[in-house]
Amino acid sequence: MLTACLIALAGYLHSHVVAVVALLVISAVCIALIAFDVGSDRAARKLATAGNTVGGSWDGLNKYRERLYADRQGLFLVHSWVPSEDPEQVADVTVALAQHGPGPLASGRVAAVEYAFGPKFEHHSVTREHGHDGFAVTVSMWGQMLCVARVNFTDGTPSLILERYITFEGSRA
Repeated sequence: MLTACLIALAGYLHSHVVAVVALLVISAVCIALIAFDVGSDRAARKLATAGNTVGGSWDGLNKYRERLYADRQGLFLVHSWVPSEDPEQVADVTVALAQHGPGPLASGRVAAVEYAFGPKFEHHSVTREHGHDGFAVTVSMWGQMLCVARVNFTDGTPSLILERYITFEGSRA
């Protein structure tokens, strides 16, 4: 990604001195942008290439599983549901952050969790800043959907992107 940015810029610049300065500036911008979105890029690359890197053995799958624990700092999204009291919906779903073992949730280093539910929801993005309940949010749903969450930390650690496919019996999806 960084190389593509640099090559594209260099093609438009004519002066060698200007090109070097511009390349340094663009490099810093590209690195900052990549670092900002590293959580989702890293997760997407690993998931997209899992079949190529895991290998066919149980051991390969287990190493990948262990890598997910480490990369996500033991943080995962979980959900539960009950039949909805709203006749237009199927389920009231609670999505929350869960900690596997010691980690940032258990030690109080999670500042907030921003959940993205999609454009069909009245509030497509909901942020929770209080972790007494795992930064839980409850929404009414009529069908299955993908929930994505950005976990923000108190100690300057880059944000972490997590995902959970929400499903429940009896959905009309």
